[in-house]
Amino acid sequence: MGKMPMPQMPMPQMPMPQTPMPRPVGTEEHFDPLWGRWGQWSELVCYAAALEHRLGEVTNLHRIDLGVSTHPCQAVIMDFDYHLLFPATDDKQALPQFSDSGNLRGHLLAANVRWQQNKHVSHAVRAEVFMPGGYYADSNNSVADFFRYEFAVDW
Repeated sequence: MGKMPMPQMPMPQMPMPQTPMPRPVGTEEHFDPLWGRWGQWSELVCYAAALEHRLGEVTNLHRIDLGVSTHPCQAVIMDFDYHLLFPATDDKQALPQFSDSGNLRGHLLAANVRWQQNKHVSHAVRAEVFMPGGYYADSNNSVADFFRYEFAVDW
């Protein structure tokens, strides 16, 4: 009879915020979502950013991410993240969907749990809650949530 693997201790992680390089005025800075595979850090924030551009085009954003990842058993991986979101510039004040004085885009809580049931079957759960900050006008300042369950069979 083999030994049971010991649960791993949570590993804190804090990626550095991504600071955009200064660009000349009028330069196109959007990432073309056609070439993207999936949301790298959020499935939900791309919809809040759609107030400024097209869906999936996220610009004017600084993000601080604090997270922890743990393996409570060999087949389960759990990730929990807190994101603090700031606008790079506050140039949207004239638009009605943004506030006149806000400098915080909001808070994002995210959890991801993956379970490899066996060689062929896996499960994943993704949950997010976005709490907008003062950057958005009161009419666009509602809490948003996202939930997805994924069942995959590989052969």
